Amino acid sequence: MIELKTILQQINEDDQPDKSPSICYYPGGFKPPHEGHYEVVKDLASRPDVTKVIVLIGHGERGGITKEMSKKIWDLYLQIQPMSQVTVRIAENPSPVKDIFSIMDDDLELRARVAGTEGEEDTQGYFDSLTKAFGDRIIPVKVEPKLITQGKRASGTQTREYLTQLKKSVLKLRAIQDKNSTEYSKARNEYLTTYKIVQGCFPDFVTQKGKFDEILNILGIPALDEEDLQENLFSINWWKQTLKEEENEVDVVDDFIKFATEILELQKLPKITFIDDPEIAKSMHSLGAYNSGTDELLIVKSNRLTADILRTLAHELVHLKQDELGMIKPDSGKTGSPIENEANAAAGILLRQFGKYRPEIFEKLTEGEEKQYKIYCDMDGVLVDFDKAYFDLTGEKASFNTDPKKFWEPINKAGASFWIKMKWMPDGKQLWNYIKPYNPELLSAPSYQESSKIGKYVWVKQNVPGTKLILRAAERKQEFATPNTILIDDRADNIQRWNDAGGIGIHHTSAESTIKQLKDLGL
Repeated sequence: MIELKTILQQINEDDQPDKSPSICYYPGGFKPPHEGHYEVVKDLASRPDVTKVIVLIGHGERGGITKEMSKKIWDLYLQIQPMSQVTVRIAENPSPVKDIFSIMDDDLELRARVAGTEGEEDTQGYFDSLTKAFGDRIIPVKVEPKLITQGKRASGTQTREYLTQLKKSVLKLRAIQDKNSTEYSKARNEYLTTYKIVQGCFPDFVTQKGKFDEILNILGIPALDEEDLQENLFSINWWKQTLKEEENEVDVVDDFIKFATEILELQKLPKITFIDDPEIAKSMHSLGAYNSGTDELLIVKSNRLTADILRTLAHELVHLKQDELGMIKPDSGKTGSPIENEANAAAGILLRQFGKYRPEIFEKLTEGEEKQYKIYCDMDGVLVDFDKAYFDLTGEKASFNTDPKKFWEPINKAGASFWIKMKWMPDGKQLWNYIKPYNPELLSAPSYQESSKIGKYVWVKQNVPGTKLILRAAERKQEFATPNTILIDDRADNIQRWNDAGGIGIHHTSAESTIKQLKDLGL
């Protein structure tokens, strides 16, 4: 028979609050602490039964990464994304697990959780030794620090290999003197590719806050200016001056193919087929395409200026060179991607260089062609200075990366007057005066407020009276694209969609640049 004392004792124990440990230790090397490690800590700190997470960094150096570097990166994470319940410190002992042994020995009442990577032999080893020494005072927590970069699973070891590769690519770039050589182009592509892979090893918020290069600095890796590299990425020797005009007249398209093949140093030339069916362009959503399966390049030729046909041909040939350099990836053709932007820019350069050699391309028409273009011109950032208007209104720099509600609130409050009072871009009138003789139409994206539409109409009436204004969401501008329509726009994604729909897009960066491209088209 169970005594009453025993029953009361059991009832009393059952009535006691849960004394599960609220502290969780997360020991490791963290060389470096990557996105997977951060997500583990974030998960542990979010658990309702954990009030404190203590990250313990081991002393061992791996791949040149020290405990001090690891601590600085952890500190940067917590500086950008504070978590009050998380503490990061370098372990007092070379092995962070020994710190946990010392802590548990010093406080015999302490119970604690200890996190470790599931499936790793080392983790199971210290789980076993800790539970053997302290019994149920230790609760193992198995975690999985997942790390995905560029769509592939990566480990801490692979992260260090990527970092080493990035450092080598920087040194390789700096050692090449000829910045216009194919060797430099390949090295630059290698750097950018590796940079993106390494960037993917760390939390997204680091890049979003512009702190990724700070991590590279902590790790002793020089950070090159990525934007400059992308802008000049495809630096095959454009400025070769070895071309000589042939004595006999050669078909201009064949001549251009020979010109581009030499300049781009193409290893092979695919079968190039020209077609006159505009319906194919609509079905392809493009005026040119390369089929790697048949090794055939298809160019739509009907009703287009010779220079425009050559521009499409140049664009596709640049893609072929990019492919030979190993630059083309499954997602390279996405709107606004560096690969597409580069092909657009390189095609323009090729066309201008060829135009010096064969200037008649800007005059010669294909059979049955009429030299006539329709121009659509964007407003904000091309003709009118949106950024200045926003700064004058708020005292802050316009940035679409901020919270949309916060960004648009002062504009919506100002109403139509914000749009009506906008000043011309410094070179806006220069561009307008150049395109005005061609009867351009304005194709502008309004905000969701009716006041934006009213304000734009009033601005047009006051500043360019008689000009037609079409209001369309940015994602729908390409609905007006045809082989003979030109869009001038400061957004690369709008231009890419326009080109994909079969139109001629000019990415506006300045009046001078846009006017030069219009002249290339014979305007």
